[in-house]
Order: sequence, then C-alpha cells, then structure tokens
Amino acid sequence: MLNVEKRYTEICGMPILIEDSARPVGRVHDLIVDPENGNLIAFTANSRGNKVIAPRDVLKFGRHLLIRDHEDICDTGDILRVSEVQERAVPIMKNKVEAEKGEYLGRVFDYVVDTKAQKLIKLYVAKSLLGLLRVDVRIISAKYIVEITPNVILIKDSLAKIPIEEEHEELRVEEMSEV
Repeated sequence: MLNVEKRYTEICGMPILIEDSARPVGRVHDLIVDPENGNLIAFTANSRGNKVIAPRDVLKFGRHLLIRDHEDICDTGDILRVSEVQERAVPIMKNKVEAEKGEYLGRVFDYVVDTKAQKLIKLYVAKSLLGLLRVDVRIISAKYIVEITPNVILIKDSLAKIPIEEEHEELRVEEMSEV
C-alpha cells in the first residue's frame, strides 16, 4: 500500500526530478500550507521561496518529487493564494501551540501532510528543556486545530493527541509492509 502520509522533515530536502531525466533539478526547501484550511498549496523549489511547484503538478511523490518539466516550477504569483499566504507569514514549524484555555503545549517540531488529499493532518508538538531536549511530546490531529496565526496554533483540547508509542508502532508496521 502506498504511504500517503509524509512528514515535513522528510519532504524538505527531497530531490525534484523531471519525468525524462534522472538528474535532480533542485530540492524542496519548504511547504506552503494555507493557515485558513490546512491545504498544501505549494512546495518551494528554492531557498528564497519565490519558485514553487503546485501539488497538482506532482506526478509522483515518494523518495523524490517527480514533475513533467521545468515549466512546472513557477513564480509564486502564478499559483492562486501562494503570494497571499507567504505575505501573511504564518508558520507551522516552530510555532507555539496552545489549548483554547491558554495551556501551553509546546512548539511544532514536525507535521504530517496527506499527499493525496494535499492537507495538513497531524502536528508533532513538544516542550523544550533548555533548548536541547524534547519533553511532553504530543501528536495532535489537525481536526482539533481551531486557528493558525503568526504567533500561535490554537487547538480545541490539550488532550487531543495520539500517544507517541502508538504512532511509532504504526510507522514500524508500515515500514515492514513496504519491504
């Protein structure tokens, strides 16, 4: 079965290939997610973020991003909402996460997108101890997100999590079944 869930940290740095060439034309530098609805609206193809690839132009999404040709890499203004979302500067990575009642849950250290639905589905959140260790790790389903702002991701309930042990067990089963 094809794994449709990919972590942000797996996607960033992924090579971008063109259909008729085995040689990478670049790497994915970032993801642009619409904070209003959680939709993945683009992959950035350079460090400045002004060259992007629309998810609809991705032919294959595995160990690399496969696109038809160089024309699939375009300016941010060529894809609806990309410039607007970038100007608002609403990050998901490293953004603070709080419950509606104001309880601090930590900061996002990774997140998961569904590559088929092209949507944010999970946040990996943890508190930091002296900036070195992650403690109180939580996996929060995107369905509990109330709002994503430049300063905080607000969720419905501080208990909205999948225990980390179950998540690792699922990953191990998926990895074994792909072999």
